[in-house]
Amino acid sequence: MAEQTTIAYEAPPFHRRVVANLMDILIFALLFIAIFIPTNAITKITPSYVHANDVVNTTRKDSGLYIYESSTGTYMTYPTYYDNYSSSSTGYVKATTCADSIDNFISYVATYKGETFRKEIQDEYDSYRLGLKYQGEPYFVKVDGVVVSNKASEVDPTKTCKASNDDYYKNVYHIFILQECVGYLISWFPDYKDATSLMSNMLFFIEIPVSYFLSGLITYFIPPLIFRRGGKTLGKLSFRIGLIGNDLFSPSVGKIIARFAIFFFGEMVLSLFTFGIPFIVSFSMMAFSKRKQGFPDYMLGLIEIDTSKNNIYFNKYEASIFQLDGSKKGIAFHIREQK
Repeated sequence: MAEQTTIAYEAPPFHRRVVANLMDILIFALLFIAIFIPTNAITKITPSYVHANDVVNTTRKDSGLYIYESSTGTYMTYPTYYDNYSSSSTGYVKATTCADSIDNFISYVATYKGETFRKEIQDEYDSYRLGLKYQGEPYFVKVDGVVVSNKASEVDPTKTCKASNDDYYKNVYHIFILQECVGYLISWFPDYKDATSLMSNMLFFIEIPVSYFLSGLITYFIPPLIFRRGGKTLGKLSFRIGLIGNDLFSPSVGKIIARFAIFFFGEMVLSLFTFGIPFIVSFSMMAFSKRKQGFPDYMLGLIEIDTSKNNIYFNKYEASIFQLDGSKKGIAFHIREQK
C-alpha cells in the first residue's frame, strides 16, 4: 500500500470565529452608512420627493404644531423640540408655547376644514382637559362656558390645582399634541398624508433596502468569490478561517452562492422582522452543535476550519502537487474531533 500524507484539519478557536464575524458586521455597517448617504441624497433631489417635502414643510409650518429647528434643517413638534433641543426652557415657556400651539392648530383646522371640524377638535380638547386631575384637583375648570386653567397662584389664590408649569406641559399639552393633533393633521389633510407616505416609502422601500442589499453583497458575497479557496469573507481571511465541504475540499461556487442566499435572506433579512431570532438560533448552533456549524453551514454541509495550520484545496490532485517533498504519496484527509 502506498504511503500516505495525512492532512488533519482543525476547527478555529471559538473566539476567533466570533471576532471574525464581528469584523464582517463592522464592515457591513460602515458600507451601509457609506451607501445610504449618497442614496438618500439622490432620492431627495427627485421631483416627487421635492414636491412631497414642500407639501410637508408648508403644512407643518402653517399648522402651528411645528417649529423649524435650524441645526437639523427640519420642522419638529414643539414637544419634540423642547424634549431634545431646548431642555433648558422653563416650564412656563414650554406650557404657554404648547398651549398656543394647540390653539393655533384649531384655528388652522377652522380655516382649511371648516367649522364642523374645528368644533370636533375643540370639544375633544375641552373634554380632555377637564378630565385630567392632579392630586385629586382638576387641571382645568369651566367658567362661563370657557375651559380655563385651575392652577393655584399668588395672582389668583381661588384656584386649587397645585400642579407646576412642567406638570401642565408634560401631562396636558405634550400628550395632546403628539397623540391627538398630529393624528388629526394626518387624517384630515390628505395631501399631507400622501406626502409623508411617499417620503416614508422612499426611505423604507428604496433607500434602506438598496443600501442594505449592496452592503451585504459587498461584505458577504463578493469576497468569498474573490477568495474562492475556502470561501472567505474579509473577516475570515483576516483571522485565517476558511470553509470546506463534507468532501473536505473548498466549496463550489454554487455552494458559496447558496450560503450567501441562506445567510442574507434567511438570517439577516428575517432578523429585521423577528427581533434577531434567526441570528440567535444560528449563533447557538455555531456555539453548541456537535460540528459547531451555523445554520447556513449546517444546511449546506460546510465546516469552518483553521487555515493557519493547513491549506484548503480544490481537489486531491491539487493537494498532491502542493506537497513539500514532491513525492507521489497519497493524501489522507480528516478532521480532528472537537473537544
